[in-house]
Amino acid sequence: MRKAVTVATRVLGAEDRLTIKLGGSLGQHLYFDPDASLGQLRESVALLESNCAMSERVLGRTHPTTEVSERDLVRARLRLREAEEGA
Repeated sequence: MRKAVTVATRVLGAEDRLTIKLGGSLGQHLYFDPDASLGQLRESVALLESNCAMSERVLGRTHPTTEVSERDLVRARLRLREAEEGA
């Protein structure tokens, strides 16, 4: 998944819809993993923060992809907070 994001960014550009969707999928994948480390959860939050900003700028605040990115960011932050409190 990480390689796909890298290739899409290089070939299509960071502002391409597919690149944005792949970035969101990677962020989602990282926080969905029940065995995710703190580092992975932090990476997920950072990736989704960047992805949300890009999606909002390119697609607009009310675009479904932006809304999914924002929802995933909230969930990733919650997972990270829970993991940090449990550590």
